[in-house]
Amino acid sequence: FNWFIKHITDFNKSFLSFWKILKFLKLVNIEKLEDGLKLEEIISIEFSNVNFSYTGNEKNIEDFTVTLNRGEKMALVGRTGSGKTTIANLLCRFYEPVDGNIKINGNNYLNYSISSLRNKIGYVMQEVCIFPNTIIDNIKYVNKDITEDEIYNIFKKLKLHDKIIELKDGYNTDIFNNPDILSTGEKQMINFARVMAIDYDVVILDEVTSALSYEYEILVSNAIKEIIKDKIAIIIAHRLSTIKNCNKILIMKNGKIIEQGSNEELMKKQGEYYELVNT
Repeated sequence: FNWFIKHITDFNKSFLSFWKILKFLKLVNIEKLEDGLKLEEIISIEFSNVNFSYTGNEKNIEDFTVTLNRGEKMALVGRTGSGKTTIANLLCRFYEPVDGNIKINGNNYLNYSISSLRNKIGYVMQEVCIFPNTIIDNIKYVNKDITEDEIYNIFKKLKLHDKIIELKDGYNTDIFNNPDILSTGEKQMINFARVMAIDYDVVILDEVTSALSYEYEILVSNAIKEIIKDKIAIIIAHRLSTIKNCNKILIMKNGKIIEQGSNEELMKKQGEYYELVNT
């Protein structure tokens, strides 16, 4: 009898999961990923008086205005809930502005298909994601046409090649079933390598050093220089060591930009950024 009850329970859970998956697939279809013009490249991004609210009541982003051109690096700094990640989500069209507009290459980004827009943006989050099988498989997951030599060159730039070739099976090491072979900082290099395996025009780094020790923060910070080279880069950070060389540093509070400038300019103001650096 207990066996029967257990299997009925498992069946009900599976049935509910099945309907949740169907509901999600319907939402994806409604999104119409391919509708619109195909975006060939991203040369410039312009946020113009952008406002956004998750609930329709309180504004999560208010009057956000900034322009980024190819090769420029922008840092978004602020405490939790200040709106930093929301800006990245708006750019990727996970959400869309309530007021104002976002332009790509001078055109409203709503004119472009969602799929072609997202295909130009590489997004690295704090959480390290390791897929099944080998190191090689983890990179080919995003680009099946990449050669092994190209993968080696990426990891050489990330200063991890020597560590990998010292492993018993080298690049064919199963890191999914052997999670302790690489440290957290070294696993973050796998995330970075995936971004470098595709020639994205825009790279978003969302709190990629926040869970790392100081030693591995330096390793990752050096790798970031390779990832964002010649790209439009948006770096979201609590720790400020990774953003000092950014062209534009925006300090956000309650969805608003309260300060902006270079590291030197903001330090001279001795305002919010100055306090964050010295705390």
